[in-house]
Amino acid sequence: MSRQTWKKWQLIFMLVDNGLFFLTEVILGYIGNSVTLISDSFSLLSNLLSLLLAILTPYACRYGPSCHITYGLTLFEVVGVLCNAVFLSSLCFTIFVQSTMRLIVAQKIDEPFLILVMGSLGVVVNAVELIVFRPFGFSKKHMFSFIKMNRESRKHNETGEKEPPVSSFNIRGVLLNIIGDLLGSLVVLVSALIFYFSPLSPEMPCNWKCYVDPCLSFLMVFIIMKNAFPLIKDATAILMLKVPDRILVKHVPGVQGIHELHIWELSSGRSVASLHVKCADSLAFESINQQVQEIFHKAGVHSITIQPELTYQEKPSGKETSCTASCLSSDCETWMCLFGPHLDFLFCVPSFCA
Repeated sequence: MSRQTWKKWQLIFMLVDNGLFFLTEVILGYIGNSVTLISDSFSLLSNLLSLLLAILTPYACRYGPSCHITYGLTLFEVVGVLCNAVFLSSLCFTIFVQSTMRLIVAQKIDEPFLILVMGSLGVVVNAVELIVFRPFGFSKKHMFSFIKMNRESRKHNETGEKEPPVSSFNIRGVLLNIIGDLLGSLVVLVSALIFYFSPLSPEMPCNWKCYVDPCLSFLMVFIIMKNAFPLIKDATAILMLKVPDRILVKHVPGVQGIHELHIWELSSGRSVASLHVKCADSLAFESINQQVQEIFHKAGVHSITIQPELTYQEKPSGKETSCTASCLSSDCETWMCLFGPHLDFLFCVPSFCA
């Protein structure tokens, strides 16, 4: 069995495991009247969607470019992560409303023993899943540094040595969900322990213990949204064709002008660029082309389209430096993405900058 096949079966195992645990949690949550357990089950539902996307993404990426979709289904993963994060956010809003109502009208947890058992099982299950995740390249040492949203793409250093690859967008979402689930299970455990060791009889009025469950549910919402918001932010930035954060704009020697400069992140860690370059002649362009390719390569951009515009002058000025390969009609100049004055630039990874 190949390594990729083994990883796929690991994800399938986690999908089935989370599916069964989700059904159990949501049923017992309503039986035991525990908002905390129900909110934890909603977090598991988001985890199920992340796992499903992680399994389906390699198959979607097999569909190559076509005349209708020139980049293929590269953005399938990003769209899936965004939908999952938005769905999770809507569930958090529902939990927030339910918890607020429980603060206004306090209620007791009916079956603390069942909630205690589910919380304990949740801690065990999520701990096992973190162990299963170790073959995906996450060691205990750097797992939490990965959560800090380090989005550096695969790149080569100055010696040409490759750095460890960053895992896929969906795997990152799954990892964040697992850690959120683990913390959520701990919250459920605390809430159940209070009612199990210090129960309230049916005739006793609600006291501070009745407010522990909704308050911990607020904490659960905060934990889940703290994980979901960065995914929404990153996925939206990619879909909005935002320039990757690692790229800066300065000056390149030998370039007389830059026009129609576009840089966008096609998927997490995969950037694309296109630009028009003003230069003296074809010989100058050969040298500039190589230099620009190297600079883009250091910045982690490996798909580049460079269109030369020749001035046949050593020191052009004014109109000679403006774009000569723009729209055919002057009426559509305002529709161009970049127009106007000369734009100097340099793309570099911060570690390469002086």
